Amino acid sequence: MKTLDTNIDLNLLSRLRQSDQKAFDSIYSKYSLPLYRTCVKRLLDTELCNDIVHDIFLALWENRDKSTIQNLKAYLFQALRFKIIDHIQKKGRKESLLTGYVHQLQKDYIGTDHAVRTKLMQDLIDQEVKKFPQKMRMVYLMSREDNLSYAEIARKMGISEQTVRTHIKHALRRLRIRITFFIFILFFFTLYLFK
Repeated sequence: MKTLDTNIDLNLLSRLRQSDQKAFDSIYSKYSLPLYRTCVKRLLDTELCNDIVHDIFLALWENRDKSTIQNLKAYLFQALRFKIIDHIQKKGRKESLLTGYVHQLQKDYIGTDHAVRTKLMQDLIDQEVKKFPQKMRMVYLMSREDNLSYAEIARKMGISEQTVRTHIKHALRRLRIRITFFIFILFFFTLYLFK
């Protein structure tokens, strides 16, 4: 069975190199869903995973004539692995830059001004949390204020740990957007004051 599958893939690759659209469509039909599912398990972001899978197949089509692929399945899943790693590294760099900037702001303006900004930031977070849908707000508060684990929250609320993770992920994304906006406003206001 495995040999038959490999032979089918080799035939599809050969036809793909000849710019055979039907061969490409067959490859896409066969591998897009398994790639997408694997991606979603790792990144938990359906839209991002759709984009990643689309990019992999776009690159496969664009480089079809110079392709030296011997094992189609291994190639596609390796490409997915690289895309996931690349995304995680970029995300880490962005968060690291933001954390560094916040740290620098705190370092530069310690004192009463710092206390005022910290209070403003906390008020901003509190206001945004109040706007969360009820379940998301409950999950977020249990996690951040009550310091409960995902498993404890899931038990208390009668939901799965995955649902808890999803609520936390969406809550943090919303807060990150608001806080980033606040920091940029603060940054430009500070520049204006110290011209």
